[in-house]
Amino acid sequence: MPAAAPSPNSSRERTGAPTVRPPPVYRVELIVFRATSALGAPEDWASEAGTAPVTSTDADPGAAAPSDTQATGSAATGTQGGGAPGSSVLGTLPESEFQLDGIASRLRASGRYEPVAHIAWTQTASPWNKPIEIPLQSVGLNAEGITGTVALERGVYLHLVLNLRYAMSDPPAGLEAAPGTVFVLDESHRVRLKERNYFDHPAFGVIALVTSNQPPKQPPSRAAR
Repeated sequence: MPAAAPSPNSSRERTGAPTVRPPPVYRVELIVFRATSALGAPEDWASEAGTAPVTSTDADPGAAAPSDTQATGSAATGTQGGGAPGSSVLGTLPESEFQLDGIASRLRASGRYEPVAHIAWTQTASPWNKPIEIPLQSVGLNAEGITGTVALERGVYLHLVLNLRYAMSDPPAGLEAAPGTVFVLDESHRVRLKERNYFDHPAFGVIALVTSNQPPKQPPSRAAR
């Protein structure tokens, strides 16, 4: 018997490019709050912030101190590690879509904490060990004295990385910190979707929530059943 004629689509099926699924999109929401009284013991805050005086005789007394942009490297420009440009931010979210309003209200009502920033945005995650550091100002943070970056990495698990510097004009009592002291929060947490995560520091902290931004699956229609 003669061989069956090949399907007109068979060669296309064999040579066609594989279907590429778009990367997952996540919603990230942060509340930055400061403590009204110390949450820990005094530390060497100048050393933590890298602002301690240089005492080495090898230092060049005429060298200029690095600017914030120089000190943070790619973090200030939102580039991927290794110098590749790019940003995974898709857009900021309005206050009407915040999911942590109740937490912010409870912090404020406690008298022990003062929310100073509340922001949310959507983004894709960067590959594990190739973080795209996003300047917080680019996703809506506009609080006096706070600068820094955020990165969301996806490997086997999701990790949220925060690097914040908070220059406080009136640090919490009990930390033995002078006005204008810069406090640094630099932490990486494994995060689970829909679970709140707490990044702590003796002077301030962050509550973060990461959720999926994928539309819910629609149940099949009766006709399809």
